[in-house]
Amino acid sequence: MARPTDIKPGPFPGSDIAGSDLIDEDILPSDLGSDILSDEFPPDSSGDASYVGAGAASGTTEGGGSYSDEDDESGDDGTESSGGDISAGGDDSPTYASAPGRSGDAPGRGRGRSERDEGLGRDSSDSSPAAPPAAVSDGTETGTGDEDVLADSPTTDPVSFVDEVIEEPDRGKPDRPSPSDYTTRADSRVTGKGQDEVIAGDDGVDIISGKKGDDDVSGGGNDDWLRGGHGDDTLDGGAGEDVVDGEKGDDRLIYTMSENTGNLDWYDGGKGSDTLVLRLTQEEYETYQEELADLEAWIAENADVKNSSGHAFNDASDRGGQHPVYETSFGLNVRNLEHMEIEILDPPEPEPEPEPEPEPEPVDVIEVDLGDSNGETVPISVTLSADSTVTVSVDVTVTELPDKFDVFMVQDLSGSFWDDLPNVQEQFPGIIESLSAEYDAAFGVGSFVDKPVEPFGSETYGDYVYQTHQAVTTDIDASTQSLMDLFTNYGADWHEAQLEALVQVALRGEEIGFRDGAQKFVVLATDAPFHQAGDYADAAPNDLDTDLEDEDYPDPADVGALLEAAGIVPVFAVTADQIDTYQELVDSWGFGTVTELASDSSNITDAITSGLKDATVDLTLDITDDDFGYVAGVTPSVYEDAGPGDYTFDITLELPEGLDSYENDSLSVSIPGYGDIALDITIESVDVEGSASGDILIGDALPNDIYGGTGNDEIHGEGGDDVIEGGGGSDIIWGGEGSDTFVFSDGDGNDRIFDFNADEDRVDLRNVASVSNFSEVIAGAIETDTRVILDFGTGETVSLYGVQTDDLTEDNFIF
Repeated sequence: MARPTDIKPGPFPGSDIAGSDLIDEDILPSDLGSDILSDEFPPDSSGDASYVGAGAASGTTEGGGSYSDEDDESGDDGTESSGGDISAGGDDSPTYASAPGRSGDAPGRGRGRSERDEGLGRDSSDSSPAAPPAAVSDGTETGTGDEDVLADSPTTDPVSFVDEVIEEPDRGKPDRPSPSDYTTRADSRVTGKGQDEVIAGDDGVDIISGKKGDDDVSGGGNDDWLRGGHGDDTLDGGAGEDVVDGEKGDDRLIYTMSENTGNLDWYDGGKGSDTLVLRLTQEEYETYQEELADLEAWIAENADVKNSSGHAFNDASDRGGQHPVYETSFGLNVRNLEHMEIEILDPPEPEPEPEPEPEPEPVDVIEVDLGDSNGETVPISVTLSADSTVTVSVDVTVTELPDKFDVFMVQDLSGSFWDDLPNVQEQFPGIIESLSAEYDAAFGVGSFVDKPVEPFGSETYGDYVYQTHQAVTTDIDASTQSLMDLFTNYGADWHEAQLEALVQVALRGEEIGFRDGAQKFVVLATDAPFHQAGDYADAAPNDLDTDLEDEDYPDPADVGALLEAAGIVPVFAVTADQIDTYQELVDSWGFGTVTELASDSSNITDAITSGLKDATVDLTLDITDDDFGYVAGVTPSVYEDAGPGDYTFDITLELPEGLDSYENDSLSVSIPGYGDIALDITIESVDVEGSASGDILIGDALPNDIYGGTGNDEIHGEGGDDVIEGGGGSDIIWGGEGSDTFVFSDGDGNDRIFDFNADEDRVDLRNVASVSNFSEVIAGAIETDTRVILDFGTGETVSLYGVQTDDLTEDNFIF
């Protein structure tokens, strides 16, 4: 867009037309001050011209004249009018007739113009005499910066013009626009009415002034000048090279990059908190992302809600640095803005939202109180279906001792225990009787001495690291007698094989006979410290198995891990001088207890009883036989150091994803020491039904009840224990995985089963009148190389592929 070489009131640059036809009805008196006129007069202007606007702030032109301009809003309503006629002054010096708001001589260049109406496009009735019409000479226009000047040759007209090219001085920023660029080419001019309005330009050159009110102004196509005026306005320059001026108020200035490729636009927020809105495509945003970030930072750094400048980007305030301009590489130049927003016109398609998960069925909760079980196994039945969840809530009350526990006595039989053993043997029957009377208690007996190797023990005296004398039993006499049969051995040194014995207790669960569902204790009575790894370093490391070899002693940490894995709680009944040694061992394991034993074991009863009651026990819930993974979780997994009190475990049951077949199952649930649950799980079947025509019916991994209808159907049971009835017609059937039942009735035609499994599938013949037992079925059977044909003598048959007659038994049929 070409910028005029000079800007003054009167005939506009580049125009061949003079007089009122060129009047810019929207230029206010204030526009004729520094906003437009500053530095726009050619340096060689020599006349004295003064301009007094309505509420003017005065100044002086380069030619010595003065001008005045204040930001006065008296004209914003579009009603200001100043008369003023131009008359010839003689000697090529036209004078400007006095008029309200203006006085003085024209600039020295002697620009002439015809009578000018300073109103809004109306003829002004001014007291000043009207000047004669201006005559335009036959001079020719050349160049691009042409303007009309007085002709050199005399003429009878008061004012004569010739077109003369005026070279514009270099002002440093020759490409910056001024409003007169638009007034000279305007196709339409719209002025608001001072209220909230929506004003839209067209594809011509538009000049739109919003005036007061919160306006929505759009320029449309071509080069436009948009002014917001007062109020919080939205201004959209649209396509073309536009000047967008928010003026006063909190305005939004919209720039769409794709509409302005190759254009140069100028956006000025003016006073107030103004926002630049950039509308970009995703590609444009990615291309200019770094520059946009810099622009946003520049706007934030230069934000000033009180700052404003003239309507022209080439005014003196810009060159003075008071109103800095940011010039982008994509043709948008901005100033006086406080915020920036970016709108992406073609955002990436959002990821499709996943299909909502079906609402799960309500969670069923089954309450089980093991305190009411009286030691009996509690039977529970649960039905699971697709998307269902069942919670079995198990309540248990922990007492000082569990309802059901096993005690395995491991006795020190080294020589130092010679005076203790008689006291233990004397009191042990009383221990068994008292505990058995109150609890479901069982007892077993084992012993240790030391390795039969010098210097630890003696092979001659028959020393050993471990022996089981009596497996765990509720037979009081048997356990008592086993203890009575014990006698002390040798054991050469002071330390003994306590840890070696505990390894064997942990690994020999089946030999020792701990009962299912019982809390397991091992009570080790000793008056000596223990050997550990490194004491017999000449031998191979202990391999932690049940073979009693010539090997080193075990590491204490390994012993604790084995006991914990076996669910055995250790109770150490030791003499006073060994309390610290074994307490340190228990502390390192994090479970077990230590109780004091008299030097001669005379308090063995109290020591064992208190040790059992004080033992720290982790309360756990154990589940076995979950073959299909129906147990989704147990909460919590363990109650550590569970003292007396009430506890609850929640077992969550649901069908896991991804199984080929879901079948009924039975699980065993146990809280050691407090009770057992037999949990039977039934999988709910899903019905599949055909029609009168031939159908292809396919089940799923769940148990299905499939009925084919009367057509010739193809049926696939897939997984689960299915019940398949072909119905009328001749059907071909695959049961799939699971124990399937195939139902046939009179009139069902000739059906074929291609994967009959004699080990688990059955044929239901209750609705076939001609057979009533296995013998009758086999009597009518026809055997081929690939199948057995069951012929019912009515013209209807069932073919079982993959089996022979000898494979079938009565268990394969229902009559």
